[in-house]
Amino acid sequence: MALTNSQYDTIIRTYEEKQLSNRRSLEERQLFVNTHVAGYQELSQQVASLSVQHAKLLLNGDQTALNKLKQSLKELHLQKKKLLMDAGLPADFLQLQYSCPHCQDTGYIGQEKCHCFKQQIIDLIYSQSNIKDILLRENFKNFSFAYYSRYEIDPTTKRSSLESAKLAVETCRHFIDYFDQKHDNLLFYGTT
Repeated sequence: MALTNSQYDTIIRTYEEKQLSNRRSLEERQLFVNTHVAGYQELSQQVASLSVQHAKLLLNGDQTALNKLKQSLKELHLQKKKLLMDAGLPADFLQLQYSCPHCQDTGYIGQEKCHCFKQQIIDLIYSQSNIKDILLRENFKNFSFAYYSRYEIDPTTKRSSLESAKLAVETCRHFIDYFDQKHDNLLFYGTT
């Protein structure tokens, strides 16, 4: 089903809000670490100064400067990780966290819509269809076989109304239970 421009914009806004929220959360974690984890901020400053120093060496013709910088940065990274873990924090505490790691909260993987974007489409259309409210009342939990006669037999199927209703419910439940594994369809026909 094609989305309208306003529906698409609504979904994209949710991704923008997620991204903004994730960045705010990361900034809060960074502030926490800088104020509560002794030595972390100093290591971060060393990264910047080392990068400048090695850039100067590289510009002055030192061909080993880049490899030395990579090694020094790797060591600082390990020290920073150790400080986090010693403080009882996970090693990835200062990495951007995503609601969907597959698309990193963009909704797309390359040019393709991510599964989370497709789910957003389903959720949006579902909520706009008013089916949600109907399903609170009209569902299997509230379904009653009391309306179907066990004595009225259909001459074609040789089943009672009750047997037909039970078979229909069983078929629908089976369809739902195996929806993600099988690619069957349901066809409803006949009188109500």
